[in-house]
Amino acid sequence: MVWDCEGGKSLGPDRYNFSFIKTFWHILKFDFVKALKDFHSNEVISKGRNASFISIIRKRDNPQGLGKF
Repeated sequence: MVWDCEGGKSLGPDRYNFSFIKTFWHILKFDFVKALKDFHSNEVISKGRNASFISIIRKRDNPQGLGKF
């Protein structure tokens, strides 16, 4: 659950963490609820809501293959 998560960890691609969500839940909850209702009504996730970002962080200088990241 969101309320059980540490606030300062797990920055998303938008740079917001759980502390932000918890602090501004009274404003954000309407958009979250609308998104869930839209999904349950239409059985489709709106374009852009399921975007993901992957960052590859190297483990050593001059990596020569994915295993070195």
